[in-house]
Amino acid sequence: MRNPNGYGCIRKLSGKRKRPYGVYITTEFTIAPSVPDIGFLAGILTPDLYNQVEKQYEAYKGKQIPQARQKQKCIGYYETRPDAMIALAEYNKNPFDIDKRNTTFGQIYEILLKEKFNKMKTSTRATYVTAYRYCDSIANIRMVDLRKAHMQKIVDDNSDKSKSTLNNLLKLFHAVYKFAIENDICEKNYSEFVTAESEKAARQKEPFSREEIETLWDNINWVCNPKKPKTTSGKPYIDMVLIHIYTGIRPGELFKLKKCDVHLEERWIDVRGTKTKAAKRIVPIHKKILPLLEKRMHGESEYLFTSGSGKPFESTVYRNSFFEPMCSHFGMNHTPHECRHTFATFATASNMNKVLIKKIIGHSSGDLTEDVYTHAFIEDLVEEIDKMNI
Repeated sequence: MRNPNGYGCIRKLSGKRKRPYGVYITTEFTIAPSVPDIGFLAGILTPDLYNQVEKQYEAYKGKQIPQARQKQKCIGYYETRPDAMIALAEYNKNPFDIDKRNTTFGQIYEILLKEKFNKMKTSTRATYVTAYRYCDSIANIRMVDLRKAHMQKIVDDNSDKSKSTLNNLLKLFHAVYKFAIENDICEKNYSEFVTAESEKAARQKEPFSREEIETLWDNINWVCNPKKPKTTSGKPYIDMVLIHIYTGIRPGELFKLKKCDVHLEERWIDVRGTKTKAAKRIVPIHKKILPLLEKRMHGESEYLFTSGSGKPFESTVYRNSFFEPMCSHFGMNHTPHECRHTFATFATASNMNKVLIKKIIGHSSGDLTEDVYTHAFIEDLVEEIDKMNI
């Protein structure tokens, strides 16, 4: 049966092809000249003869019917003719932008990187950038051709990675599909069906031992030599780790500490946390780290801790350029967050008041009114922190 004019057609392409049936749709009609132009005869015939021919030719042209020609474009290739017929029928039922349908996974990632990811904080952006490094096999696949199997293979091939790495892959898939569907590039979100099961066992949090903490004190001036010198610039940062352990604050809070937040005489730090309501709090200064903080108060930067570039540390930079090399050098196996876990462990072991421990580390407690810090209460916090025996 012949298709209606402008409906499109199916053509079987020559040669051995996995998908030999091409679906072509009409993008526009053009009116082709019904007869050729005779202007070139003006330079050959005499003027009188050319005028006679031109008059007769104009009369002839008036009797001709202009021919309409279709301009077509391929919207896809299919393994069987029935599949191609279904695709053509679906297009005519719901026509789409051909150029959009050719958009690839990689092209959408580049758009998101420029318009969305680059506006995120460095650590968040890094999760998407790192996840995309595993996606070479699908970067050039059109979104309309991308299926669950493509993405599932990437996840399965990296099942030896951590659960957070696999979850970041899923986050990237979801972000790309969200953009594609919002912009009518595709209709179905296949990323919803991708699952991630890490073979790597979840790592249990381990506090620093007393021996490890003593090692840090004994090597307080140790300097890391990173691959990128600008990140630490030959500066010692073990004091930063010790301050982290003795205060129990979150890594992100540590990086944002300003010198104006540190009150040495009264021995307390104003932590401007934002994670929860209880995150904004007063943290007492343990007597052992008082000299370390005093030394950090010198310098031009308004921040207490800065990288080699003079800017506040970002989580990824701190971890990769200093913390992990330090642990490797001294035979330790920890994450920055375990400094906070170490504080909670030793505070509990030292019989510190449990309610005050929660207050110091920024966990809400129904036993204590929030945001009430009298001078006497701060003194109680300082007295309590000195009970911690590390």
